[in-house]
Amino acid sequence: MNRLGKRLVTVTLAAGLAMPAVAMAADDLTQKIDMLQKEVDALKQQVKKHEDKAIEKWLTIGGDYRFRLDSLRGEVPAFANAMTFANTFMRTGDQNAAMAAAMTPAAKPENKTLYTNRFGLDLHAKATSNVTVNARLLMYKTFGAQDDNAVTGAYFSDRVGVFDGTIGHIPADGALVVDRAYATWANIADSGVWFSAGRRPSTNWAPEHLRLNNERPGNGGVPALMVDYAYDGMTLGWAPDIEALPGAYAKLCYGRGFESGLSSSANSVKHDMDMFGFNLTPYDTDPLRLFFQYNRGFNLTDTVVMNNTAFGNTAPSVQLGDVDWFGIGADSIIKKVGPGTLNTFGQAALSVSRPNGSVSAQFGNVGLMNGTFMGQPSGAGFEDKTGWAVLVGARYDYDRTKTKLGFEYNHGSQNWITMTPASDDMWTSKYGTRGNVYEGYVIQELNMKPVSSYLAKVFFKVGYQYYDFEYTGSNNWVGAAQKISDIKPTTLQLLAPVKSAQDLYATFEVKF
Repeated sequence: MNRLGKRLVTVTLAAGLAMPAVAMAADDLTQKIDMLQKEVDALKQQVKKHEDKAIEKWLTIGGDYRFRLDSLRGEVPAFANAMTFANTFMRTGDQNAAMAAAMTPAAKPENKTLYTNRFGLDLHAKATSNVTVNARLLMYKTFGAQDDNAVTGAYFSDRVGVFDGTIGHIPADGALVVDRAYATWANIADSGVWFSAGRRPSTNWAPEHLRLNNERPGNGGVPALMVDYAYDGMTLGWAPDIEALPGAYAKLCYGRGFESGLSSSANSVKHDMDMFGFNLTPYDTDPLRLFFQYNRGFNLTDTVVMNNTAFGNTAPSVQLGDVDWFGIGADSIIKKVGPGTLNTFGQAALSVSRPNGSVSAQFGNVGLMNGTFMGQPSGAGFEDKTGWAVLVGARYDYDRTKTKLGFEYNHGSQNWITMTPASDDMWTSKYGTRGNVYEGYVIQELNMKPVSSYLAKVFFKVGYQYYDFEYTGSNNWVGAAQKISDIKPTTLQLLAPVKSAQDLYATFEVKF
């Protein structure tokens, strides 16, 4: 074989030997490309999960549904209906005939079965790292009705109609309304200061959360004995980091209860009705929370805008003065008390009315905690009047079966007045009662695994309330209080003077 042939043989053998190596290199490259593609796909999935998680974090949706059955009974002594007296006297000019027409016999009003539906939707949106927006929408209606007639009437001033601050808290037309909507700027300049504005979380605060089976409220809200009303307003708070005072904070609160509109000579109500509050909570932990509350109500009107069959379309006609409130309280969560957890609480408050000497013509020439209808003698003058109230109770949570047993007692004096018409009571807000209220209840949670959130729960509740009224005017600052036992068939009363009332109730509730 010549030299050229040997070279051809050598090149051919070399190429033949190289082909398997090239093929192996190509296969290895393909495998690497496949692995890189899988890693890219995995990274895409991780990015998508992080994006989804981020979306979940910025917006949280929750809520609750409640079906409730109430059986209501009351007792009213014989009295004289002041509205009937006034209308008859104006028509006839005969005082005796007017009194005869006004005399109302003793009665025992009742509603054996009152069914209601309530639905709430909660939204929590995180706009930035320290700015959030919270909202709560409520729908509350009576079975078989599109109005509030089944739960309002001429018995208590906080239940003569639905007001701006009680919408969604008293069964009405079934509309979904805004109960809360506010924005909060937290930890301003890393100082522990926060600012919040909007429709405030001023309803259902401690200790009302216990009987409602809600979570323990944070630093928003006002003690339930003093305020349970949906205010529009603002809060400026400060939560310093003090080791000896864990959870301590202080806040200034402002709310508008009535907007008077454009001032004019024809408008007798020239000032807005506002409330200012100061809360100091020096200690806030599960074992113990202590707080002090001061409120000042300015320019209280004789009524609010409402539409009610008993009183017609009414609006404020005069402003009667101011009221100061002072309150202290404490609550505690003690774990491992036997086989369960013990929740206890106590609150006490003073109210001081400061009348300005004005009287309400549309309600019988009566003033702030002053006089009775049509000037009927009562010995009440235009001096400041002090009232007081106490609230105590406990709830024991038997952890093994998720059973909760609760009892509450509150007492209000003759001249006690509070601002709690949005309280979760059918007859009237028990916190504003001039007399005694006893309540016991049992909550039974179902042992189900939550799906919507870790706070989700399903439970039944059965409870009983007994009101023992000692004086008239519970939850009312217009007119002087009268002792129930002193009322006679000829005693003029604008509202029926309920002597006692009972409410046996049961609920089925879902929180999600």
